[in-house]
Amino acid sequence: MAGTIAEDVADLTARYVYTRDPGRDRWTRLDSALGPLRGDCEDWAYTMLWRLAGRSWRRFWVLVLTRRAQLWWTRFHGTGEPHVMLWVEGYGWTDSFHRDWSAEPQHPKIKRYTAGLLAATLMIK
Repeated sequence: MAGTIAEDVADLTARYVYTRDPGRDRWTRLDSALGPLRGDCEDWAYTMLWRLAGRSWRRFWVLVLTRRAQLWWTRFHGTGEPHVMLWVEGYGWTDSFHRDWSAEPQHPKIKRYTAGLLAATLMIK
């Protein structure tokens, strides 16, 4: 784990490698200490929020429940492929494709993951 939240976020950005889930989609927190962090767009968004929350479940859920952080289901422009992006108050929008922060979403917002849907999704393994 990096020393500060900013270093932790930079570490994720530097080591992330997009890898599609084989078979059924499942959300995984990318936490290996060394080597590439392999996952898909949901894993990126989930892990980015986890790291922004200082790897604290309490802070993670406070951000989600107060809507200061939101995960959105979307589709890529052009291809229509399903995708997830993250919005965080004070940071803006990010996703596994662009990886930087922007004031506006890079893809159309379709459906926000509610806290209940997010909790259920994270529990399914």
